[in-house]
Amino acid sequence: MFSNSPRSNRELRLMYKEQSIYFQAMKVAINRFGVSKTAVEELAQAEPDSEILVPLTSSLYIPGQISSVDSVLVDIGTGYHIRKQIPEAVEYLEGRVEETRTNAQAMQASISQKPSRIGHDRK
Repeated sequence: MFSNSPRSNRELRLMYKEQSIYFQAMKVAINRFGVSKTAVEELAQAEPDSEILVPLTSSLYIPGQISSVDSVLVDIGTGYHIRKQIPEAVEYLEGRVEETRTNAQAMQASISQKPSRIGHDRK
């Protein structure tokens, strides 16, 4: 059971804050995977040799040309990328969205229980 000592209250507040930050990061990841899925689906509709703008940074682009609409390189984490056919890439990204959404829902449930377990500090 939880103690209402100042030390355990501080620890619970810190855990609550860390989980809240992690929850926000998961929401960003869900959005990022969704945007990537949309981009892959739009790429599948493009014609080979179509001209595009290739981002070098978030505010710097160069002209480019689509060489193939059959496959894409997918970031699978920690700097690793794998080539996937368009349908496989869409399926992978959908899976990542659902997995992250499930984890975020579990985290949100945990976070919503925290305030009731944190006692009030007395001054």
